[in-house]
Amino acid sequence: MRAIALADYDNDGDRDIAVANSNAPVRLLRNDSTPGNIIFSLVWSAPTSDYSNDVAWGDVDNDGDLDLAVANEGISRLYKKRWRHAQQRQQHQCRKHQSA
Repeated sequence: MRAIALADYDNDGDRDIAVANSNAPVRLLRNDSTPGNIIFSLVWSAPTSDYSNDVAWGDVDNDGDLDLAVANEGISRLYKKRWRHAQQRQQHQCRKHQSA
């Protein structure tokens, strides 16, 4: 593990974790903890391993949702958050953008 960034990406009131790895895909862990039980669930992995050095949350497109910036040894990436509603449940989806 190279770096982590904490943020409430799903707006449920608790902090979720983005993890940057040197030789594995960036991962997003949703905080599903309850009083007395610490639980984090893997909800998303980047499609490739890019030797990531750092991750940071921010609303880069000013749409009110947190997006995930990933600094890599090669091409850095921005994953924009998109929501899909199905059966009263929200599912996370990211769209990738590369930076020079």
